[in-house]
Amino acid sequence: MTKKAVQLFFAEASQIRNDSDQSVLSAGERTRLQGMSKSRRQSFILGRSLIRQSLERVFRGRPESGAEVLTTASGALELKDYPKFSISLSHSQDFFVFVLAEEASVGVDIEVETFDRPHEKILGRVFSKEIAEKFVSLEKDDTTKALSFFYRLWTAREAFVKASGLSLLSPEVNDCLPIEELCSDATKSDFQRGEYHWTFLTPPNFPLVCVCSKSTSPVLVVQTSSIG
Repeated sequence: MTKKAVQLFFAEASQIRNDSDQSVLSAGERTRLQGMSKSRRQSFILGRSLIRQSLERVFRGRPESGAEVLTTASGALELKDYPKFSISLSHSQDFFVFVLAEEASVGVDIEVETFDRPHEKILGRVFSKEIAEKFVSLEKDDTTKALSFFYRLWTAREAFVKASGLSLLSPEVNDCLPIEELCSDATKSDFQRGEYHWTFLTPPNFPLVCVCSKSTSPVLVVQTSSIG
């Protein structure tokens, strides 16, 4: 695996090997599965299947390809016995993404844009009143631009908290995000603030994806691969 690179794997649910027999799950994950609803259980298995298929592709029979996936107390994922690798998983509806990085912390988020959310309320609560007002102003003129504005901010935040380990609602998060740049440039795909880097991608026929990574090396290159 090339260092200074984040490897991103994406797939729709229909493209993922559906291990409905739970063979991709560890004993601990099978126990967790029992307390989930039917729909949650399906996405959980599909997510773990994507992770397993991605690891097999990256490590090609090396021990890391069979590493157990652990969930930390904060909800982050990690590979047991391989701390130098950082992983993250996200899904929205039937779209799944998984990222893997070596010697760098990484987080990913994917979101299908929808009107069926209280966008203004969310922005006011987790960002600021001013940002919520900007969303309302955009929405009056162009709902598509308003949705893009919201989801770029939201995915950047979600990806960052996964990479940093901070809570989604922590007051520290806003100080770490490149909020001013995100609000002023709707076309830019790469941002940096301190040691953190954000990259926005839209794989073919996929919704918006944001990858956040932390590394002392130059900006990490995101390399994408389709599973299926």
